[in-house]
Amino acid sequence: MNLRRLLLVLFSGAAASGTGCATTGLPLEKELDRVSQREPAEEIERIPLDSEEGQALLAGALMADYEAMSGHWVPQLRSHCGAASAVIVKNSMVEDAGFTQDNLFMEDTAHIITQEVVYRIGFTLEELTQMIDARAEELTTERFHAGRGDELHGPEAFREAVLESMEGPGTRLISNFSRQYWLGTGTLGGHFSPIAAFKRDENKVLVLEVNQNWPMVWVDLDEMWESMYTIDQVSGMTRGWIVVRSN
Repeated sequence: MNLRRLLLVLFSGAAASGTGCATTGLPLEKELDRVSQREPAEEIERIPLDSEEGQALLAGALMADYEAMSGHWVPQLRSHCGAASAVIVKNSMVEDAGFTQDNLFMEDTAHIITQEVVYRIGFTLEELTQMIDARAEELTTERFHAGRGDELHGPEAFREAVLESMEGPGTRLISNFSRQYWLGTGTLGGHFSPIAAFKRDENKVLVLEVNQNWPMVWVDLDEMWESMYTIDQVSGMTRGWIVVRSN
C-alpha cells in the first residue's frame, strides 16, 4: 500500500466521501499537469438504456458483452463498484464461477487488498487488475491509462479496445471514470463499471452501471474517454480501463 493510500485509509472519513472508487495510473508529471489544468466539463449527454432512444440504440449495436453480462449483473455494495464490475465480468466469462462481492476476497488475496479497505476507500485500478488475475486462472488482464503522452492511451486506443471487446465472446472491458465529469461539477469521484455495448455509427458506448441508484446509460465514446482522462485523488494519477481476456 503506497503512502498516499495509507494516509487516506487512516483518514477515510474524509477521503471516502471525496474519492469513491479509486484508481491508479502512470506518474508522468507533464501529463498530470496537463490534466489538472483542464476546466470542468459541461454536463454531457447521457441516454438511459430504459428509454425509447436507449432501446433503439441497443437494437442496432454491437452487444455481445451486454448479452453475456446482463444476466450476471449485481448492484454494488458500498465502495464496491470495482468488485461488482469484476464479479459481473468473471461470472460472465467463467462457467459456474459463482463469484460474489464477498467471496471475491480471500486470505490469499489480502496482500492485494482486503474487503475492509475496499469498504473504506475502494480499489485502485492496479489492485482490481491484480484481483481479477488472482481469482480466475482462466482470465488474463491488461490495464490502460488515459492520456496523450507516449506511455498513455488516447481515444483511438479506447475505441479499439471497445471494438475488440464487442466483436468476440472472449473479451470484456471495465472502465474507470469520473462520473462528476459527466455532471459538469469537476473531475473527482472515480467509479468503475463495465462497458457492455457499442453503437458504432453513433459512436456511443453503453455503461453497465453497477450503482443501482443510477441508470445504465449510453455515452459518447470520446466523452467517455475524457471522463477517464481525469486525475484520481487517491493515487494522484490518471484513470483508465481494464481489458479482460479468456486464456
